[in-house]
Amino acid sequence: MFSIRNSALSRSWLLRQLNPSLIFMISAMVVNAGNYYYNVFLGRYVGPEVFAETGLLVTLLLLLSFLGMTFQIVAAKYVVDLTAGDKERFQRNITTISISIGLLCCLLLWGGAETLSVFFQLSNPWVIKAFASGIPFYFLLSVQRGLLQGQEKFIPLSVSYQAEMLGRFGITLAILFLIDGQAGIGVASGIAASIVFAVLFTGKVRLTFDLRSLGKTPRYVLHFFIFTALYEVVQMVINYFDILLVKHYFSSLMAGYYTSLSLIGRMIYFVTWMFVMLLLPAVVNRRKEGKPYQYLLNRYVLYISLIASAAVLSCYLFADLIVIIVFGEQYLPISPYLWKYALATSLFAVSNIFTYYHLSLNNYRPMFITGAFALLQVLSMVVFHKDFSQIIHIQIGFMAMAVLGQSIYHKAHGKY
Repeated sequence: MFSIRNSALSRSWLLRQLNPSLIFMISAMVVNAGNYYYNVFLGRYVGPEVFAETGLLVTLLLLLSFLGMTFQIVAAKYVVDLTAGDKERFQRNITTISISIGLLCCLLLWGGAETLSVFFQLSNPWVIKAFASGIPFYFLLSVQRGLLQGQEKFIPLSVSYQAEMLGRFGITLAILFLIDGQAGIGVASGIAASIVFAVLFTGKVRLTFDLRSLGKTPRYVLHFFIFTALYEVVQMVINYFDILLVKHYFSSLMAGYYTSLSLIGRMIYFVTWMFVMLLLPAVVNRRKEGKPYQYLLNRYVLYISLIASAAVLSCYLFADLIVIIVFGEQYLPISPYLWKYALATSLFAVSNIFTYYHLSLNNYRPMFITGAFALLQVLSMVVFHKDFSQIIHIQIGFMAMAVLGQSIYHKAHGKY
């Protein structure tokens, strides 16, 4: 009897510990690990030169995720803030906007596929066209995820991310084995198909396309949408402009090396991103309920700093081992740059948490701090791109200044 009762108590304690937020964090780590293994598989399967093309598609997917994050963050914030009647109208409006912008982006990429394939030295313009076909579905998926995130329905949200990760890996793997010698088209098709697959696992999708109701959208919601979109563009520039620049200016072999370097280094950013996902609804809810929320920023900055410091130190001490384990010996030329790239990514992750904290409070000024340094970083890399070291040192310098600027601003306006 004692053992049965003890076992029941243990299960009860375990269930109490596994709250939805913790389940989401565990799921996010699994998803990040799965996505990472997907990239590692591609790098090992196709080799450095072809990986420059497939890696570009992964980069484009990450760029797409930043654009989609605009819809997700706006949906997460206002599904909490708005009253019942306004909430219903808001859901219709943001769905309409997401579908409209998604279709526009799809058409623009189809129209410019030939030009883009030449600029990025791609093997076939259909690589761009296949990828573009998934964009409208991705923006719709982002809206659905935002609604789940804002309502703190972290378990269904976790299922959505798991479905996308597993679908992308399984579908891409199947296509690559069926289409020999067309890795670019195979990866692009797998990405697009996995997005559609994830939509099916993100709860009930309410497809609406009501342009007439857009005029009734509150002005402050539109302002938040615009400023969030601008900041997501800033993040895209900081995170991926260097990869696009290297793909354009360097040989396919060197571009493949740099893509693999960025995938290892940016793992830090995606591990720390789950804290941003938890921070935004927590701040909005506690502020709405009149509870203290300022301490949350310090807590999450500490978490991110500890994770980032451990990652940078590991990349410094075990660079060769990490590169061999992840991509194999053929990628060893990137190992001297690994800890520096990890440092640049870590600095951006810390700066990012400040910006999202203030964005959740409708304070847009920190966004311009990061934006200014992003612009200077871009201009510097356009002028100075002799080798990998020059490009990475530029990123470290400007991201360090961004963290300093955010810290000074928050100290002066922390009670906002």
